[in-house]
Amino acid sequence: MSTNEPRVVNQFLELWYRYVADELTDAHVYSEHAGKSTIDSDDVKLAIQSKVNSSFSYPPPREHLSLRTGC
Repeated sequence: MSTNEPRVVNQFLELWYRYVADELTDAHVYSEHAGKSTIDSDDVKLAIQSKVNSSFSYPPPREHLSLRTGC
């Protein structure tokens, strides 16, 4: 990207900051629940995976669709 409005960069940085802060907050909760005093990479991975699992949905498998349509 060679040209952009300065506001675009600021908006992107704000969005990215909120995302990272939310993920680290979740990772901290998982770390505390596990009885650890610090966050490790497993906590961060779990926080990200949890967000992905609740944010995205996947289509049903083809086998399920073909059984319902009788194809």
